[in-house]
Amino acid sequence: MGSGIAQACAQAGFAVRVRDVDAPSLARGRSRIEGMLQGAIDRKKLTAAKRDEVLGRIVFTTDLAAAVAGAALVVEAVFEEIEVKRAVFREIAPLVGPETIVATNTSSLRVADLGEGVPEPGPVRGV
Repeated sequence: MGSGIAQACAQAGFAVRVRDVDAPSLARGRSRIEGMLQGAIDRKKLTAAKRDEVLGRIVFTTDLAAAVAGAALVVEAVFEEIEVKRAVFREIAPLVGPETIVATNTSSLRVADLGEGVPEPGPVRGV
């Protein structure tokens, strides 16, 4: 799901930073994005030049602090395990300011429950 979110944001013109736990995971995410973009090219919905623009807007990193630094919006997209999601939010919280919107893409967990035990800067939002 994270790859699709990153791709959609980059296609909308936003600079995107994708963070994952290790290089192989990042490579898989990049490959998924490249595959989705290639599919759009094959269907004549996107040009190769536009694909390159989209990919140029995405930075892939394993460094969480670098990924969230100065971000207006941070979207968590880990698997649907509440304690894993909470741990991610606890890691993110001290790295962002109060102006940063911190969000989850959960489809099965209560958003309000995800913010429990997370220090400021603020509540977790759903997207």
